Amino acid sequence: MIQLTYIFFGLAMIFVSLYVGMSLTGKAGKFFKKGKKLGEIEEEYERLRDQLRNLKHHYYWAQSNGEKTKEKQMEKQIFEVEDKLEQLYEEYQILKKGGSVPLKNIPKNQ
Repeated sequence: MIQLTYIFFGLAMIFVSLYVGMSLTGKAGKFFKKGKKLGEIEEEYERLRDQLRNLKHHYYWAQSNGEKTKEKQMEKQIFEVEDKLEQLYEEYQILKKGGSVPLKNIPKNQ
């Protein structure tokens, strides 16, 4: 009778250990996935900041040389990049707080 009790206790401990292990594994997976997503957003954000810096340089160059058509093209591209940067910043803040953002492909560095 006592051995049967030990067997049931052992089985219960095995099931509890499996349950705890599975739940911790899921939480760890979510944590690392969140970190990876935040890293991808940071990389894209930095890439866009570099692109914005370059666009502004070309914009001011076109402005100083009196090239109005080039200036207008650069101005439009600058606004587009600034909008993308703002969107990425908002997504980053949402993810950092534990929220979720719609799935989309973040382009890799070219």
